Formats: sequence, structure tokens, C-alpha cells
Amino acid sequence: MIQGFTIKQIRELNRKPKPTAEETRLLEKLAHAREQGWISAAGPEMKHGAWDHFKGGLYVSTQVVMNVDSQEAVEPMVLYCSVTYGTWFARRCEEWNELVVWPDGHYRSRFVLRKDASLAPDFKVLSPMV
Repeated sequence: MIQGFTIKQIRELNRKPKPTAEETRLLEKLAHAREQGWISAAGPEMKHGAWDHFKGGLYVSTQVVMNVDSQEAVEPMVLYCSVTYGTWFARRCEEWNELVVWPDGHYRSRFVLRKDASLAPDFKVLSPMV
């Protein structure tokens, strides 16, 4: 047994089929998004600040809270506010980190942290209010 795995389990893991062409393409896009810093990491250690949403809009995250009303288990959620409307939201960290296609065709996290909130984003995001 190696770190909790039996030899049989390790052999099964090593027999995984080769990824399909579509899976390979998505993995390449994911690697590119990681290199560009477009993937956020919501969780207890997340950086708080100004975030761009893939549909447009600027949001400020304030903290990670725990949803204790979940039927399954306690799950972390990001508490954030719309800069434009002042509306507060809570979103599961799993959804916050979800990869989506942005208007420019690149895969990024649903929210991307702005390096400087006073500057326009590095990529064009169309406003959903237009």
C-alpha cells in the first residue's frame, strides 16, 4: 500500500484512457487560462477585492461565509456586492470558481480579480445593461 492506495488501485489509475480531442482542447484552454491568471480561487484563503464578472459588472468580495442550511454539508460561499447597484449576493465557492467562456472566447473563472480596481479590465466585457 502506498499512501492509502493499494497496488491494484494504482495500476487502475495508470490505465486511464487517453483523453479525446475535445478533452485535450479543453485542457489546453484551461492551462492557458491558468498561465494568464484568469482562474480565481474562492475559498477560505481567497483574495478579496474588485472582481469582473463574465457577463459584465464589477463586484467587491468581502468574505467567505459558511452556508449551514445546505442539506448535504456545510459549504463555503463568497459574500460579494455589486459596485453598480449595491446589491449583496452569496455564491457557492464551487460556482465562483467555475470555468466559463467569456465574450472574447477565452475560458476563465466566472469572476476574475482586477489587478487595479481604478483601471479598466484587461479584456473587453460587454455590459449586460446595454
